[in-house]
Amino acid sequence: MMVKSFQLNAKKTLTICFAIFLSFFSVSQTTAELESYKAKYPGQHVIMKTHSNKVMLTMVKGQPQVVHNYRMEFLILDQNGLLSLTEELIEHSSFEQLTINEAYVLVPKGDGSEKVKVTQITTQDAETEGSIFHDDNKETRLIFPKMTIGALRVLDYSVVVSENKFPFGFNFCSYYPIENSTFEVISDTSIHTIINLYNTDKIKLETTVTILKNKRTSTWSTKNTPTYKMDFGSPNRNYFIPHLMGQISYFNTKAGKTNVLETLDDLHDWYFTNITEVYNEVPNAELKTIADSLTKNLSNELDKVEAVYYWVQDNIKYIAFEEGINGFVPRQPSAIIKKRYGDCKDMASLIYAMLKSVGITSYLSWIGSRDLPYKYSEFPSSVADNHMITVYKNGVKTYFLDATNSFLSIHDVASFTIGKEILLNIDEHTHEIHELPIPPSSYTTMRDTSYISIDGKKIKGNGVTEIGGYYNQLIHPLFHEVQADKIDEAAKSIITKGNNSCKVSNVKVKDIDDRDKPMIVSYDYTVDNYVTSLENETYINTVLDKEITYGELKKDRISPFQFEFKSFDSYTTILTIPSDYTVKSIPKNVEYESDIVNFSIAYKTVNNEVIMTLTMEVKTLLIYPEQFETWNKFYSISKKAMSESIVLIKK
Repeated sequence: MMVKSFQLNAKKTLTICFAIFLSFFSVSQTTAELESYKAKYPGQHVIMKTHSNKVMLTMVKGQPQVVHNYRMEFLILDQNGLLSLTEELIEHSSFEQLTINEAYVLVPKGDGSEKVKVTQITTQDAETEGSIFHDDNKETRLIFPKMTIGALRVLDYSVVVSENKFPFGFNFCSYYPIENSTFEVISDTSIHTIINLYNTDKIKLETTVTILKNKRTSTWSTKNTPTYKMDFGSPNRNYFIPHLMGQISYFNTKAGKTNVLETLDDLHDWYFTNITEVYNEVPNAELKTIADSLTKNLSNELDKVEAVYYWVQDNIKYIAFEEGINGFVPRQPSAIIKKRYGDCKDMASLIYAMLKSVGITSYLSWIGSRDLPYKYSEFPSSVADNHMITVYKNGVKTYFLDATNSFLSIHDVASFTIGKEILLNIDEHTHEIHELPIPPSSYTTMRDTSYISIDGKKIKGNGVTEIGGYYNQLIHPLFHEVQADKIDEAAKSIITKGNNSCKVSNVKVKDIDDRDKPMIVSYDYTVDNYVTSLENETYINTVLDKEITYGELKKDRISPFQFEFKSFDSYTTILTIPSDYTVKSIPKNVEYESDIVNFSIAYKTVNNEVIMTLTMEVKTLLIYPEQFETWNKFYSISKKAMSESIVLIKK
């Protein structure tokens, strides 16, 4: 189930609106004001003077109707800002009816401004994202005329949402300064909402609630919000920027209270309507025949589940769809078994139906990717999920069957869902919440052992790398899909030794198609111009891969740093000492331990060999700003340790 644009209202366009008097204030925009803003915001290309979203909730024909009114006013400070704001794309789906209220540019002219209205407005099918085969989204494009430095770009539009169960959201901050950021809910007093605030301790947020003539107005506003940027390795911005999420909880009529989405029971009841046809479908002959053939010679129930799961992984092609209500409703398993392709919902429903046909109970389940920082237990909303899988429980262990990853073992969970809450459909009236496990660092391993010898300034070597867990799932397609005569070339992307002159040959791969075993890659290699000599001494650094970790995290960074998974890496280099040399010195051993990362590097001499072993263990998924000092200390220590060389001297 894909997250639609209405859920966060943040896919392509920021959510904004409100305050008619600000429009009149904008008319007085002058060149003098531009200079004052440049002085106030040095280094900025654009600022947003008004950023607002007004949500109007009104009873229409016995049901709440949801209308959003967005308003944004941008002031262009320099040429870069001008180029970025000449056009605007507003993406909307079949659930949304869009109306442009105002769109114009205030161009500085003397002591005042000239108002130039937007006339180029077109609507077309949105460009399909790379991961989505087909969707029903539209995009409305506006071209703003006579854009110039100092111009004020104004856009005001409304969206009527046809489904009142969808959540709404608002980000108080952006990549650029915002002078006035306001979110407002104006509702009939009979309509009640849930509002959750996130990360708002970082701003001064004013909240007011007033009731007048059967209308309740709730307002959250702030001024001069801090800017943020998406640094390398940042998680989704909603993990750290101030924002809110809300939805309709319930409404009252003369007949009494009607829940919309007040509790998790309400969310499950809604979701069950989307899977009713799958839940009740009688498996067709083709589906039943395939399921029977896969399981007929197996006596253990888990073995049968594994056979069905792996068949779907191997035979059903994953293609994402996002089209109206079909973004939420799985297709019939009988159709998927015939077409041999489907999205996450379709693959989940097919696994469920095939297991059901051979008498095995499983559960259709909803889950969010780690891009979504929300929990069902804290906010019972569709914003908490964007994915669907099948769950099997055998009394000993719970198995999370995600066939969208074609190389995921039945015993493991997809990396993009680890640690997330999952909502299991037990039956029409019953559900459960589980939390997916986070595999320990020992699950995802890279263990490399390399034997090297010196040949002048060159080193020659051979090695074996054992690749397990999520590393294996990431690298598997590289070797699985490459032609046999191209495997040496493909291996260069993961086997990087010494410097750019590294040449890899004789690559062999073992256990490439076994989901439950690490992949074993053996190889030969040479590296030119790697050994340094001075008089009768020779220097060689046996840390051959120096990009085993990430760099320093800047102290002024506000976003956390995210790892895809916990991991353990081990690199061993065994250097054969040339017969006419002896070891003069080896680097000191180094160890560093913390709650987020462990590191060690050790050297020893055994007979005519020097053995270097380096290990690094990542013990967390997120490094928060208050932990940056710990990480940077590790990075400084490891960088220095990895730069040390072994010194050999002629006998």
